[in-house]
Amino acid sequence: MKKNIILCGFYLLASLWAPAKDCPSRLQPNLRPIGASPLSWGVEIRSNFFNLDGDNYWYYGLTAALTSETDSLSIYALGEYKEKKYSECQYPEDISPLKLKLLSFDWKIGRLTLSGGRQEVTAGQGLVLDDFFDGLRIAYANDALRLEAGALVLARSVAREAFSCQACFFHEYTSSWKNLKQSSWGDDKLLYADLAWKTSALSLGMLYLKSFARDDLFDFQQLGVHGRVRLPLELNLQFEASGQRFDHGGGLAFGHSFELGRRFKAGTIGAFTLQLKHLYGSASGNTLFTPLYGNASLGERMHYSVRQGSTWGSRIQFQPDLLKRMEIELHYYQNGAGWLANPISHEWDAGLHYALDRNKRYQFFIGYSRTRGATGVINQVAAEIRIVP
Repeated sequence: MKKNIILCGFYLLASLWAPAKDCPSRLQPNLRPIGASPLSWGVEIRSNFFNLDGDNYWYYGLTAALTSETDSLSIYALGEYKEKKYSECQYPEDISPLKLKLLSFDWKIGRLTLSGGRQEVTAGQGLVLDDFFDGLRIAYANDALRLEAGALVLARSVAREAFSCQACFFHEYTSSWKNLKQSSWGDDKLLYADLAWKTSALSLGMLYLKSFARDDLFDFQQLGVHGRVRLPLELNLQFEASGQRFDHGGGLAFGHSFELGRRFKAGTIGAFTLQLKHLYGSASGNTLFTPLYGNASLGERMHYSVRQGSTWGSRIQFQPDLLKRMEIELHYYQNGAGWLANPISHEWDAGLHYALDRNKRYQFFIGYSRTRGATGVINQVAAEIRIVP
């Protein structure tokens, strides 16, 4: 049976229903069955190293998962210990490195699936809905349609981008625009409904979301569309666009995320993947596009997220035929207040992934980043090892 534990928030690889974010973890497909029972378990060990303009930092992590799956009922549990260290930064005291990220069930009744507990919920590209919640969801699916609705409370302790620091590492970056530093469980609640339709060449969906905040000044509604289209020249387009209306004052804001890509073979040399990406959020006076529950992002470790302004990203990936377990990537990013003119910062990245075994249970990554912005030039080297014993 397929193991569908969700391990990361933020992946670049896409499914038909919910384009998710790429993560080098291989815990999910390498869970170990416990005898003839429906139970499976697994652990993943990780180690990270950073050199940020001459200063060295290390941190470590351990993830453990336990699942029980039958034809009608699946139960998931996933806990994580991940030490976080930041340069010149203290994260809020209530943020613990030990997190219960999943404790949920899926109960299948024909074409209906009822899900409950702590879970990661994603719709579209995650522009306005992609985070960890406690709550209930119900979904109906057939070959072409999927309708999903839910009532959720933000899982404050594990919600991404909840830290208060702006001077963080590029890799594993977490920004503070969500302003969740002082929030508690129950302060951020929402109802949502997502309707998606697909064919072999097209998927198209509509998402509605209503947020209920502790401070009613931040109550809002969002309505958006998302999809994936196969274009001529073997191009693939993924997109999401959303309008946001704040209940107090009736201000309107708009944001979007798109990714245009193509993969092709170059004879016996290897395979190339080319991608162009863009994130945008509007700003008009005090009305800012603020997708509180979204995590659409760019970057090897998701260090550019939706903000007020424009972020362009490009990526070239090469997988040589002689070393299919190796991937080489080059990235370029540009941040600015406008679409193209007067960028605030530029970044160039180079990275290498290598899997030591066929199942990718032992993986190594090393990357270099160079950013030029208003404060000058910042250089960073990052390395990561992930092991699923």
